[in-house]
Amino acid sequence: VSNFLNYLPDFIAFAEAEDAKTGDSQAASVATAITNHTVSAANDDLSLAAGVAGQLKIIYLKALSNSGTSRITPAALTGGTTITLNAVGDSVLLMYSGTLSSWVILGGNSYAVA
Repeated sequence: VSNFLNYLPDFIAFAEAEDAKTGDSQAASVATAITNHTVSAANDDLSLAAGVAGQLKIIYLKALSNSGTSRITPAALTGGTTITLNAVGDSVLLMYSGTLSSWVILGGNSYAVA
């Protein structure tokens, strides 16, 4: 246990292309770790299907054409039903809990849960 931190890399990176979504009624891929969303209307919706136990998912607002929001609606979300991002750079980090059969928010930047 005392040498555990010696085996961690200096950084952790995802070696895959981001899942890029633009506009309303989009579905974030559960096959990629990161999804970026470009909002093109007043309020654009992004759905997120159930994942697998322990899966991590990062979603962030990449661009904002109008003064709208990105509304993320997971299949199941512990503590709410939707996540809203309303400024470029807003983000949320989720983990899928097999025990809860739900996405759980681990962190992020300037997101709102309803």
